[in-house]
Amino acid sequence: MYSKYGFNDLRTNKLLSQLLMASREELLYKTFIHKKTYIETNNRITFLAPAIKYIFPNAKFVHLYRHPGEFIRSGIRRNYYDDSSNSIHELGRLIPLENSIYHKEWLNFDNIQKIAWMWNETNKFIDDFLETLHNEDYFAFNFNELNTKKIQELCIFLNIKDIDESKIRKSINRPTNIQRSGSFPKYKFWEDIDKKKVKDICTKQTLKYGYEL
Repeated sequence: MYSKYGFNDLRTNKLLSQLLMASREELLYKTFIHKKTYIETNNRITFLAPAIKYIFPNAKFVHLYRHPGEFIRSGIRRNYYDDSSNSIHELGRLIPLENSIYHKEWLNFDNIQKIAWMWNETNKFIDDFLETLHNEDYFAFNFNELNTKKIQELCIFLNIKDIDESKIRKSINRPTNIQRSGSFPKYKFWEDIDKKKVKDICTKQTLKYGYEL
C-alpha cells in the first residue's frame, strides 16, 4: 500500500508540502491570527493528501464520494477529456501510467470509459490513503445521502458548532456548484452498452460504497 503510491516518500512530501505552503501561507496566517479553522474544499489537491498530512499531522480529511454514473455525467457535461475544449484543466487530467492495465486501451477509450477510470483511480487512491490514518482523522461522506443530519455530523467531526440548522437546510436546497451547461442523460437512462463500460472498470469500488450499477 505504501510503496504503490509512495505515501511515505519523505523527499516528495517535503517538496510538495513546501509548494502547498507557498500558495496557502497568507490564508493560513489569517486563519491563525483570527483564531479560525482553515478548511480546504479544492478537489484538485486530492493527490497532495500525503503531503498535507506530512506538514499538518493533525489535519482531518473528508472523503466526499458519489455514484460513478453521476460523476461521469457531470464530467461529460464539463468536457472532461475533451481535447477540443481548450480548457487549461485538461493539462493536468489523469491518465494511466505505463504500468497500468489500462495504458494500452486508453487511446480506444471513449469519454465515458476515461471518466469512469478517473473516478475509480481517484477513489482507490483516497481509500488507500485513508487506511494510513486513524479512524478519528477522516470522515467518509456519501454525497448521495446529502441531508441536514449528515451535514451536522460533518460539522461535529470538524469541531464546528456555530452553524444553525436552518442555514444548513438552506444551503442544501440552493447548491452553488451545480452544473447548468451541457447535455447528457442521467445514468438510469443510459444504454446498457454504456452502463457495461462503467461496470467493467468500476464494479469493485462501486460495491464498496454500496452503489448499484
